[in-house]
Amino acid sequence: MIFIHYIRVVAHILKGIFVVICLFPMVGVERKERLVRQWCQKLLDIFNISIDTEIVGELPKNGALIVSNHISWLDIHAISAICSVRFVAKSEVARWPIFGLFAKKLNTFFINRESKTQARKMIGDLSDALKSGDRICVFPEGTSSDGTSVLNFHSNFFESAIQAQVECIPLGILYENLQTGEMSTATAFIGDMGLIESISKISRSPALRVRLLFNTPCQEKNDRKALAREAFEAVTEVRLKIIERNARGIA
Repeated sequence: MIFIHYIRVVAHILKGIFVVICLFPMVGVERKERLVRQWCQKLLDIFNISIDTEIVGELPKNGALIVSNHISWLDIHAISAICSVRFVAKSEVARWPIFGLFAKKLNTFFINRESKTQARKMIGDLSDALKSGDRICVFPEGTSSDGTSVLNFHSNFFESAIQAQVECIPLGILYENLQTGEMSTATAFIGDMGLIESISKISRSPALRVRLLFNTPCQEKNDRKALAREAFEAVTEVRLKIIERNARGIA
């Protein structure tokens, strides 16, 4: 059964390669975005992961910085399945087989976290992209976690939203066992775990649900450290509400 699952994953990845190499050069922006959403949704279907999205207010269509906690490489695909955004990823992702190619084709920003010079330049690039109307998603924890809590947010990326004077949207992500509603760590991509190991772990888990919980835009507009604290509290808050709701047996 697991072998058949791997075949489906590989076949879907090959389809993705065909799409980004052969179709992307021939279609417009809206068609590209639709193809990406469809491909990401299908990937989640293959892994038997459903999506539940809650948005407090309205998600800006242009020029917004989305800041999220980070659990898995699947976070990117879950977010991309419901809205069109650009991501910031560590430079190593660009060298990943297949998924690195996808990231490049989707105009991902790659950053070397060890280089302060590149980090400063990245803030300017993000600010320019936000001013031009791009929606950008960053993971300010700086690493992924097992999802049982939210790690402190680093404030660097928040400077781009302040410079561009765009809304900062907090996004809480959590994965649950679809049947029990209990939080699941099956998708956690942490430590020295490799991509193949992660895929195997997810494939063997029960059916899952990923919750994407968009909170109201942050109010801070001038201080990146204050903005980072506000966003951290908003992400933590919205996740806790779902956890508490599940504990009361409310789907």
